[in-house]
Amino acid sequence: MFIGSCAGKFYALDKNTGKAIWSYDTRLDGGPRSFHGDPLLHEEMVVIASDRGCGPEGGYVYAFDQNTGKLRWKFKASGPSTSLVEIGGAIVFGTREDEWLSVDLRSGKLNWIFSATAPDPQCEVRKGPVTDGVNVYFAAHDGAIYALEAKSGRLLWKKTLPARVTTGPFMYKDVLYYGADNNHIYGLKPADGEMLSDLGVPARPDGRFAWTRVGDSEMEFVFAIEKSQDPGVLLAFHDDFDAATWSAKSAEKWSSELPHIWKDLVIAGNCDGEIAAYRARNGKLVWRGHAKGCIPASVMTTKRFTSVCRKGPFMPTGPASKPSGMCYFPVNSLNRTT
Repeated sequence: MFIGSCAGKFYALDKNTGKAIWSYDTRLDGGPRSFHGDPLLHEEMVVIASDRGCGPEGGYVYAFDQNTGKLRWKFKASGPSTSLVEIGGAIVFGTREDEWLSVDLRSGKLNWIFSATAPDPQCEVRKGPVTDGVNVYFAAHDGAIYALEAKSGRLLWKKTLPARVTTGPFMYKDVLYYGADNNHIYGLKPADGEMLSDLGVPARPDGRFAWTRVGDSEMEFVFAIEKSQDPGVLLAFHDDFDAATWSAKSAEKWSSELPHIWKDLVIAGNCDGEIAAYRARNGKLVWRGHAKGCIPASVMTTKRFTSVCRKGPFMPTGPASKPSGMCYFPVNSLNRTT
């Protein structure tokens, strides 16, 4: 598995032991730089974005050989900070300064660049784009949704929602969904941005959506925040976002960007070190565990899952079964409630 640390290193780890197979130190490029978003696997490469905030120091998108860690190419940009979306032999991503770029996967050369608005004065990390295989869609810091032709970067349409966008885009059954600051989830028509649906929800959607098949139907999940007390909420929806079917609360805001799906469970963690699994179909708590540190991400296998615990610099060392920053939870050792 592949993990980027806030201390500026990118690691390939053995998923069973946590032992480092190879690593890359961004200090070689004037870092350290932080990693944001998910690694993208393409053929024999793993591609990841890193940044050092806004300004001239910027950051890089790196492409490594998955097995050896050999650097295939690196592309310098001004704060690349989103997950990467792959389309037509290229990757598309956003920067902290609200530039959106397409880069050729094989060569690392720029295809096009689109500046949505003036540079973001807050220098915030952007939510990643999505694609329908032809076009790409994203939310800019001006609160508008943009649709670009993926091949050329040409602007197709721009849509301003009734409230500030708070989630990444989610393409589901030919509808483009977004969560907003007014506790609503909006569905847009990808062809022209026409409003197709408007669902009020009990808390402000946050992060990215996840989905899974449950029986003969499908369900969607997203984290949310209740403004009054700021607890974390996990929201579940049945099929076409017609209504929220169940919700689960945490005393702290959920700390990963999206709920993690494992078999018929939805996994969520927070910065109190609490991690919990809920039955996807009905939200029933199945088991709960605890780790020392904030839990921003998890990796699942058939027998266990591995949570990354943010408790200082992530530093895997040697063949130890539990390197610093990693929390291993064998499924049969957790505190089951059902």
